[in-house]
Amino acid sequence: MALDGTDPIPGGAPAPENAPAHGRVPGTSRFLLPTFGRGWPWLLYIDLALPALIWAVAYFARSPVFALLFHNYGLYVASPAPIGSDGTLYFLSLSGLPGLLVQVYAFVRALLRKDRLDAALCLVVAVVLFVFFFFGLNYEIVKILDFGGL
Repeated sequence: MALDGTDPIPGGAPAPENAPAHGRVPGTSRFLLPTFGRGWPWLLYIDLALPALIWAVAYFARSPVFALLFHNYGLYVASPAPIGSDGTLYFLSLSGLPGLLVQVYAFVRALLRKDRLDAALCLVVAVVLFVFFFFGLNYEIVKILDFGGL
């Protein structure tokens, strides 16, 4: 991009006056990761709203496929730690690794932005989820679903 910002963007249109000077795609970080405002609403969506929606579909449709999807989503995405059904930590199983990475990303990003409230709420969400999975409450709600022999 020229210093005066007159280089065309793909498609032949001139660069807008409010185009970013760094040349990055708006809405992304310098590592091309999507940026979002506060982390805790995303954590609530990923760890509460989406699993609740999958559980509701599995329950009301009596679908074994959605029951299995809910169970696997809880183990591998929403869980913030590799916790077994007996509350034991199994680090070699890799279950809970994506959930842990999402929690850490949101927490560290809040700290880097110096947003203490966001960091505290991210930490609260992570602790509540850890307690939920550590005491096996996820297995209590999975028992209600119909796996239909899967």
